[in-house]
Amino acid sequence: MTQLVPFESKTLPAHIRAAAPINTDLTQGVGMGFPIVSIKGKVFTIVKSGERDIVMKPGEDDEVATSIEVVLLRANPHLSKIFYISGYEEGSAAKPDCFSNDGKKPDPSIESPVSAACANCPKNAWNSASNGKGKACSDARRVAISAAGQLNDPMLLRVPPASLKNLAEYADTCNKRGAPYNSVVCKLKFDREEATPKLVFTPVAFLDDARYNEAIEIADSELVAQIIGMDDMAHRKGAADAPAPEPEKKPEPKPEPKAEKKAEPKAEKKAEPKPEPKPEPKPEPKVEKEAGSDNLMDELNDLLGGSDD
Repeated sequence: MTQLVPFESKTLPAHIRAAAPINTDLTQGVGMGFPIVSIKGKVFTIVKSGERDIVMKPGEDDEVATSIEVVLLRANPHLSKIFYISGYEEGSAAKPDCFSNDGKKPDPSIESPVSAACANCPKNAWNSASNGKGKACSDARRVAISAAGQLNDPMLLRVPPASLKNLAEYADTCNKRGAPYNSVVCKLKFDREEATPKLVFTPVAFLDDARYNEAIEIADSELVAQIIGMDDMAHRKGAADAPAPEPEKKPEPKPEPKAEKKAEPKAEKKAEPKPEPKPEPKPEPKVEKEAGSDNLMDELNDLLGGSDD
């Protein structure tokens, strides 16, 4: 009988390590449950399983934290869209009436999407909001964050439209130092000049080697992919990028030997006719005087001369 390797074994069998991962087939469309960081009322609140816990200042039980130190683990490169018929409540765990994680088309889980494409959706148009300003379907960037001292507990932070510029400036600051954003401890606080929650991102310090490696590992986890809304997109992309099986190659027919072309005899050049020589003019025959003609004339002259006498 074949011996089975216990699941708790420290060493994973080689034939299983080489197997293609299929575990995502069991998780598609099922929420794994993760905390959401709400910024409603310019207060940091952690919402999980319907419970809301306000973040308090370290060492203080009666003073609300005005800032928190976190690590931005990973962000969705696409702006997400979210629409609630009754309006969105910051930090709400309720499922929206329509949403998109790639900003292009509604999520497949939406049974009755407002529009087939976000670009043509009337709720995505400016001045479609209930107050006449902005859009009824709001834009946001989904970012997975963790407390700097507890990296293994990632949470969702939806960065609202008013804070997107500040987030981009934070990325630019990291770029100038040549540092990935998930290698930096970031201080999150609210802009005091704004009445509505507007986040300010400030770099504080670099993670040490051990914690940075931990941050990278968590950033690549399936849970973080779900938090930022890229689990389904990654699944579809992987299927699209998988190489198609190569068609069976049929033996190519051997080309028939080409018949050798016989050299055609070259046409002999006909000798050009030589011009006929022009006939030389024949000399006119000389008229020979008849013998005795001079004597006859002399005789006539003698006779005539004799008649004048």
